[in-house]
Amino acid sequence: MTRCGVRPILIRMGGEKPTTAVELEFRRLEQRIEELLELCERLRDENRLLRIEQEALRAEKATLARKNREVHQRVEAMIERLRGMERSV
Repeated sequence: MTRCGVRPILIRMGGEKPTTAVELEFRRLEQRIEELLELCERLRDENRLLRIEQEALRAEKATLARKNREVHQRVEAMIERLRGMERSV
């Protein structure tokens, strides 16, 4: 058995080389399937990492938005205090 439970189509004793065009084509197909399975696994891992990174960025965005609102409120309060001071002078 190879990775992901895929069994080789051609099993030869002693590592004999394929002798017919059909056997050669089967070997090529097996190799291509293995390559695609490896690519699939790499893409799955990359996708998982990207989802984790995306979630971290969403959390960071939410934190920055909250801080931005807080700063905006403080600036507005300062402006109001300055206006009040200006009126009392």
